[in-house]
Amino acid sequence: MAAIAGRAQAGAPCRYRPCRGTEDYEFIEAAAGTVGDRLHLHWQLRLRAERLGAGWFIVEQQAYADTGEDGRLAWLDLLCTGYRSEAGHD
Repeated sequence: MAAIAGRAQAGAPCRYRPCRGTEDYEFIEAAAGTVGDRLHLHWQLRLRAERLGAGWFIVEQQAYADTGEDGRLAWLDLLCTGYRSEAGHD
């Protein structure tokens, strides 16, 4: 995730798209690690989207994943805060 965040902040193309209809977004932070034998991913974004209303919003997601024999994701548990209004930023 840190590599994705770095590319997004540099303005280069990024595979991660927070949602359709997002006008502008930036990664605030991203991290990856492990908890026992599970992969742990965390990211937080600041974004604007007309469908959410005026102003900026913050969204954070936590993911826990298991990999298969081939090293690819086999299972993913995802938790999301939902879009939270960022007061004081227009």
